[in-house]
Amino acid sequence: MVERKGLSRRFPFMMTHRSLTNTLACILGISGFMVALSAGFFSGNGLDSVLERALLSALVCFLAGGGIGMLLDGVLERHAQKLRIEQVSDDDQNQNDTPADSSVSSPQVVSKSQAVA
Repeated sequence: MVERKGLSRRFPFMMTHRSLTNTLACILGISGFMVALSAGFFSGNGLDSVLERALLSALVCFLAGGGIGMLLDGVLERHAQKLRIEQVSDDDQNQNDTPADSSVSSPQVVSKSQAVA
């Protein structure tokens, strides 16, 4: 287990690593709050009802952003794992195809992951 240093050691619930989940949740929460706040003020509602609805919409948007971010993190992790498996299988195949004579240079082989990137 990795030992935490600084504030994250004292407050374990802080967002210590960057991920799509945390980023999307924060962005959608703040944007939901700002949209609800500006819409409430422009409609002429009272300050207490505007703030109450803005906080509620910030919570809902934060939770929705967290769910979307978790889905996207999972998709990206599966895609990265698939690319790692392909790269390992390509490396194994290249090792089996190398000639016994090391003085003969083989043409450079470009894998699918290198061609796409």
